[in-house]
Amino acid sequence: MSYQDMSKDQLINQLEILRERIEELERKDAERRREEIALRNMTFVDELTGLYNRRGLKNLAIQQLKLAERAMRRMALLYLDFDRFKNINESYGKIEGDKALMRIADILTNTFRASDIISRYGGDEFVVFAVEPEKDSDKILVNRIIDAIDEENSRNDKAYDLSLSVGLAMFEPEFPSSLADLLKKAEMLMYENKRTRGFLP
Repeated sequence: MSYQDMSKDQLINQLEILRERIEELERKDAERRREEIALRNMTFVDELTGLYNRRGLKNLAIQQLKLAERAMRRMALLYLDFDRFKNINESYGKIEGDKALMRIADILTNTFRASDIISRYGGDEFVVFAVEPEKDSDKILVNRIIDAIDEENSRNDKAYDLSLSVGLAMFEPEFPSSLADLLKKAEMLMYENKRTRGFLP
């Protein structure tokens, strides 16, 4: 039966069926887009802490470095290692170890700006990419982290203290460095900081 042969009620009924089908397709399309976004977020976000993971950091940091070089902006990359994290896991269990990692993540989130890129780079390693840091930011940023850790330890009744070793590398637009070079330099300085503070065997 063609549309020309249908009665008014039949046409209305067919239009209603078409409308329902279109709405169903739109719902499925919206659900597919949500699933794609969730999947994309999973590939860039650390499941435990909610921070960016290694892939997320690299993806965003490379973009920021390109922008910084064009706009002649300085940036700071901080490489942080959770001191004696293995001891916490062994002495108090993995659940407590996970809680300690989440406490570190909260401290970093509250210490840095929303525009900064904060990531859990490895099991007990974190990397922060500070966008347009303040003047003398190497001292300011490191001291800010140390103060935040000290405050957390002072108000917490845990049997252990949190501690981070920190290395910082600056991106200077006049002499641009790659992300790999910044990570290498900051990691080296972090291990030097750990060694001088007695956290290396």
